[in-house]
Amino acid sequence: MSAANYPRCLANTLREEGDWSNHPSDPGGPTMRGIIQREYTKYRAGKGLPNQSVRYITEVELQEIYAGNYWKPMLGDLWPKGPDQIVFDIAVNSGTGRAPQIMRAAMGNPTGGVATLAKLATQSRDQAGIVKRACARRASKSSPRCRSGSGGRTPRGSTCATTARSWSSTAKSHSSARRTSSARTPTAA
Repeated sequence: MSAANYPRCLANTLREEGDWSNHPSDPGGPTMRGIIQREYTKYRAGKGLPNQSVRYITEVELQEIYAGNYWKPMLGDLWPKGPDQIVFDIAVNSGTGRAPQIMRAAMGNPTGGVATLAKLATQSRDQAGIVKRACARRASKSSPRCRSGSGGRTPRGSTCATTARSWSSTAKSHSSARRTSSARTPTAA
């Protein structure tokens, strides 16, 4: 859990997003690296900048949009490695309102907001299970185009899910090993 997780999560999400797209069946319309034109136009207007095609988005703009619109609202720095990737990726694709709903369902419907969910995920001994359940729930609620993939790609989230489960398992095993090793360390009298 740290701000260092953001670049890792963004890189993984961007691998799935691809570059330029303007697929007729995509309701988002023109999209560059996962940022749709409508979102980019709103961002530039908020900065007092003239409208331009999302195709020309800069790296700085892309970073500000992903961090400000998805990572920060999901309190990404509070989530453990693995669930952080999934909550971020779901927020990017389904919205910041839908992401906590999916995560809440994957965690057994606890009460509380995003900070509570992040805390519970951090305390969980089944972070890989949270990721797996969140991915299954996302797949069941996504559009048919998203479930089947577009342009010959694998279904949305399959790579993210595999990576996030791996991170969850690795992070938990390292954490367990530290606890076991510190429990066995004799103390000086």
